[in-house]
Amino acid sequence: MRLYKKAAAVLLAAAMAVSMMTACGGGGGSTGGNGGGSGNNGGSTSVAVPAPDKFENVGTGSESEGGGSGTLGTPIASFSGSQYAAFVQNVKNHQSTGLYMEYTTVEYDANKAYKSGINYILAADRNDIYLKMRSVGSTSSVPSVVFGTVENNTEWLYALYEKSKVAVGEQGAYNEGQLWDDIGFSADALPYQMYKTVVKVNGQPYDAETFTDSYGTKYTVCYQGSMPKYTMIEYAHPDSDGVQYYITEYKTIQYTTNGLCQWPKDGYKIYKYVSTSQSGNTVTIVLADEAGKQYTITVVEGVPNGLTVKDGNGNVVTDQFKWLMQGE
Repeated sequence: MRLYKKAAAVLLAAAMAVSMMTACGGGGGSTGGNGGGSGNNGGSTSVAVPAPDKFENVGTGSESEGGGSGTLGTPIASFSGSQYAAFVQNVKNHQSTGLYMEYTTVEYDANKAYKSGINYILAADRNDIYLKMRSVGSTSSVPSVVFGTVENNTEWLYALYEKSKVAVGEQGAYNEGQLWDDIGFSADALPYQMYKTVVKVNGQPYDAETFTDSYGTKYTVCYQGSMPKYTMIEYAHPDSDGVQYYITEYKTIQYTTNGLCQWPKDGYKIYKYVSTSQSGNTVTIVLADEAGKQYTITVVEGVPNGLTVKDGNGNVVTDQFKWLMQGE
């Protein structure tokens, strides 16, 4: 469900690690307090996404239908009859025009205390995906941008440095199913009983659907008309990062790409990812340009200006890679 971590796993773990390790100063930082709280922390703004305790399932349906107050709601006879399935199918029907979304996902721990959040802009069509990510409350950091596309029947994922017009790409699998999993929806029929209900969020009632998977993870999707407005995912136990709740607020959902799925290769300097390794607090990344020339990037974590780049002849060419540093 966490596209930021999935996308960063290989390519961004390399390219973005350099940015994070060499970042110097700046505001931003994490936001304190629960969702919807007030106050300011180190230049950050408060989190507007409702916290877990702002969601209240009030139930719907008669007792003869298996619903009523204090229950999960009215059982949905089949996945195909759910609002969830209708939304996913509608997006599939618009693959030629595309999908554009602005949304925020916030993580909370077992005590429903805020941990972190990411603001997303996502655009996707049949073959391409554009994703821009920025930490909630950050006012100074450069957003992380990923572009996925198909080149000669091969799937590629690029980290874009838009200001400097540089792209760092890696060959890798990307598919529709991953897209839907990443943004909190499955494109396949769910093997779990779903329920239709009403959920109040900050006291405002929303038509909603819920289900619980085989791991005990609870899913709640609240709708505004035919579109999702909120999703809440509650794990049975905190994950390895101490996160138990993921709450997403969908601010914009449109059937268009807003021009973001046009591969911006023209005018960009293109590098392809070759390898990465780490020894202690030193990370080594090898990139190759379109002519096949390789560059070795060495980053020493926690050391100001601890980035060095050498070409294939051992010449220091660090100045050509300033775009790797936070702030480009």
